[in-house]
Order: sequence, then C-alpha cells, then structure tokens
Amino acid sequence: MRLYLIRHAQSIWNEEKRWQGIADIPLHEKGQAQACRLSQRFHDIPLDTIISSDLERATATATFILGKNGANKDTPADNADLQLITDPIFREIDVGTWSGLTRKEIAETHPEQWKTYTAGQDLRKGGGESTKMVYDRTKKALHKLREMREKTGWETAALVSHGGFLRLFVMALLDIPLPPLMDFPIVVPDHASLSEVILGRQGGRLITYNDTAHLNISH
Repeated sequence: MRLYLIRHAQSIWNEEKRWQGIADIPLHEKGQAQACRLSQRFHDIPLDTIISSDLERATATATFILGKNGANKDTPADNADLQLITDPIFREIDVGTWSGLTRKEIAETHPEQWKTYTAGQDLRKGGGESTKMVYDRTKKALHKLREMREKTGWETAALVSHGGFLRLFVMALLDIPLPPLMDFPIVVPDHASLSEVILGRQGGRLITYNDTAHLNISH
C-alpha cells in the first residue's frame, strides 16, 4: 500500500511554542493556510481512504484534503467523497504535565525531568509517555494498518498524524531501532509536510520524507 504521511498543520500552541502532547488544540490561521496549500498536492492523487489521529489539529488538516473545509473547494470528488477514519493510536506522545508549557517553563517547573531530557535520556515526559512507549505504539499502528489493508484492499491512503509520532513511525517501518541518548537518524517532519512510504506485508520502503515544496508556492 502506498501511504502518504502528513504532519498536521501549525496549531495555536505551535505558534506559541508550547508543548502539546494529547491536548486538543485547534489550528492557527497560519496552519489553515498551510493545510489549504497541502490539499493542492492531492489534486492528482485519488485516495482509497484517509486516516487521522483523533486530535483536532490532525482532523482539521484532514478535512482540507477531503475538500470538506469551505476554504478548499477544488479537491477532486474522488477524495471529497471519502469518510475520515480517526483513531487515537495515531496521537502524539502524551507529555503529561508538560502540556501547555514552553521549554523555559518546563525547565523551571520540572528541573530534574528537563535535565534528564536535555541529556538525551528517555523518560516519561511529565508523567505521560516515554519515547520507547510511543515507538512501541507505532509498531501496533503499523500492524493495525496492515490488517486494515488486508480487509479492504486499499492501494493508496493518507495518514494525518503528529511530528513525534511520524518520525518514530517511519523508524519502525524501516526497522530502525531507537538510538542511544535519543540521537535520532531522521528529523521531526515539518508542519503540513508530506512523506511517502510503501507499506508491505512485512517491512516497508521510504520514497520521500518531509516534502514541503507546496508550502513555498506563492498564490
């Protein structure tokens, strides 16, 4: 199955540089513009389905691709007729009590945790999830997608999720283990970026990663 991986567009807390985790924060107006430009990439890409994290910043981004947002009336009918599938398995890492805080505020309110984090060691951030926990969740997500593909026969799909989740998802797909001291081999994808992978019955292949060409086109 050809799978397009999309990081949600910029949210209000992204603009304010606040950690979000699983907080349900809407898109910033900049994010709405990003999502509209992203949707243009799918004019010539009919999808069998679109799947999303159940958090608003992801589902709102997905509605632009589906052409169900009033700002985007040009999405092909093939995609506009699809129903959005949401699942919390595709959520961002839960950062617990770090949610809503800036880096400076976390360092002030959780000094020991922040020291551990900035030293590159894994921990349950703010009492939420560790990176290892999310990495394991991405493996379950891959298994679920493969099961869905077998049941439905989907050939082309889009998944709208979150930066931290998608980086670990691609690593799990390519069977890249978590590195020591969290020295990741790939970056977190940008907001409203597009990556493309082939999801096989076992393993997969990366075609493109963190493509943002659509965001640089002037209208």
